[in-house]
Amino acid sequence: MKCHGDEKQSFRSTILPVNLPPILDLDTCRSAILELGGNNNVDLLNCLQTQNCAVDFTNNVDALLHMVQENPLDLLFLDIRGRISQGLSVIQTIQDHISPIVLVIDSETHPATLASFQELVLDYIAPPFHKECLKKRLQLYMRSTRYVAYEHELLSALSETRRYFKLAIEGLEPGFALFDSNHELLFSNSKFRALYELDENVDGQGLTLNSFLYSNYEKCVQNSTRRKNEQSLMENSNGLTRWIDLRLHQYNKSKSYVERFRDGRWIEVINNATADGGIVTLHKDVTSNKNAEQHLEYMAWHDPLTGLVNRALFEAKLEAIFSTYPRNKRQFAVLYLDLDEFKQVNDRWGHDFGDVLLKVTAQHLQQVLRDGDTVARIGGDEFAILLPSFDSKKDVEEVARRIIRIFSQGFTYDGRTLSIGVSVGIIICPDLAVDSMSCLRYADLAMYKAKRSGKAQYRFFQESDVMSLK
Repeated sequence: MKCHGDEKQSFRSTILPVNLPPILDLDTCRSAILELGGNNNVDLLNCLQTQNCAVDFTNNVDALLHMVQENPLDLLFLDIRGRISQGLSVIQTIQDHISPIVLVIDSETHPATLASFQELVLDYIAPPFHKECLKKRLQLYMRSTRYVAYEHELLSALSETRRYFKLAIEGLEPGFALFDSNHELLFSNSKFRALYELDENVDGQGLTLNSFLYSNYEKCVQNSTRRKNEQSLMENSNGLTRWIDLRLHQYNKSKSYVERFRDGRWIEVINNATADGGIVTLHKDVTSNKNAEQHLEYMAWHDPLTGLVNRALFEAKLEAIFSTYPRNKRQFAVLYLDLDEFKQVNDRWGHDFGDVLLKVTAQHLQQVLRDGDTVARIGGDEFAILLPSFDSKKDVEEVARRIIRIFSQGFTYDGRTLSIGVSVGIIICPDLAVDSMSCLRYADLAMYKAKRSGKAQYRFFQESDVMSLK
């Protein structure tokens, strides 16, 4: 099994020394001598046997291969004296079956002639053979052999662990990504790569968190729901750098957020910094949840029939504008509307026709208003309009006149033509009203007085009207 240098060094320096005692007992060593040139190896054989090593002797390669099929070797001594060129061929034949190999050479052999063997064998020895010296070498050989075997086991276990790890992260529902302490992507699952349209082989290829964020910057939506500081970053000329810095801060500090993309997706990002400075991050497409959440929020603040703002949101807007008045001292106006003879329309034409009329009313009112104005359905056939600013009282009167004029023209639906009026009550705030509740109540009172005046009229709430409420 071939190992990458960095991987081997990492294991040698951190894992291999753990619980690995020195191998000094040679009783378990099984070796063999393969002699190619008719040399006398009695001395080597005797030395090995003296160390209690089990030793086999052969001069036939096929016999050796047959031998190791039944009993694997710990060590092979290959005698190539006078057969150097043949020795290389033999090693190439047996190297997949036998390892490690120690070459037996002449003491006069020039090192240059052994260059081709350098990566194929463990060591070289030459006669004369001394028992104690050979014993030390055998101990080193055995230790090296055991270390190599141990290293192979560890790398095999690592490979299996990585396989299970990849299976585990691949089985996660959200997208998964692991960045190292240099913020380079180490692992990711297919869901993560699919979310961001990344190449299948992107893991370990140098993709940094910074470049990942950079590629997503233009895909993000600059929307009104984004926090103000983030929105300003997106719009600023230096927004790219500052926005990426903000996101990097959120990754490093284990802060989570939800990102909206221009294609309509919402991606929830959950970050967790690791002890060594890396980052584990989960990415989940929460578009359906977000859409459902937005729909529920919309339904909570809007009228389901007309789609207009409902009473609750209208009152919230009123409260907000009341709270800003002490700072800006800007007057605002509220118009309260009620359709004339709406009950008769329902009784004559049915509630379905009445619903159509309410929808058309909403459309007409929206056409009259400016950007920034708010129209709401308060309930039944009652509507309210908030004008957050105006130049003069005449501007407010003109809005009321336009509304009455539009309704006086009537409308046609399903072959039926209907003319219906609208009565409008108006209050200028905050002169007479001190909060949203009194504001709506006073505008409502002004509307009823307009209706009693002959319908299709508008009337401003006056200070004297307060007495009629007591």
